[in-house]
Amino acid sequence: MKKPQIKIFFLFAIILYNTQLIAQQNFYKENISPEVEVFIFHTDRRCSSCKTMEVNTLKILKANFSKELKNGKIKYRVLNIDKKENKKYRDRYQLIGSALIIEGEIDGQLRYTNLTTEAFAYARFWETKFEKLVIANVKKYFK
Repeated sequence: MKKPQIKIFFLFAIILYNTQLIAQQNFYKENISPEVEVFIFHTDRRCSSCKTMEVNTLKILKANFSKELKNGKIKYRVLNIDKKENKKYRDRYQLIGSALIIEGEIDGQLRYTNLTTEAFAYARFWETKFEKLVIANVKKYFK
């Protein structure tokens, strides 16, 4: 007599669990948009390489990702880490100076790529390498 009750209980538990999973997946799809943020961080004192990195990054994004910029899938932000309101970024990315960071979701997890070293090496004198670097690293968040 207990076996049918146990089977019904387990069947009900499985249905309830699957319903919760579906609800969580729908919540995730609705509330987490596939978005990439491209950050240029700088301090109060800026060098020509830092300024060039900022200008060239925006130029590359506009030329290659204009649709994504317009519809909000890519956000471009320039932030001064010396300002108090940007302390959270300085702490999160462990910044001490200018930086180029791309952040987005890969396989459901928030990740970021710090391109600072390469950006400073390429931004002023090797624009083609810099362009390829930025494009490749933005695209990897849209796979």
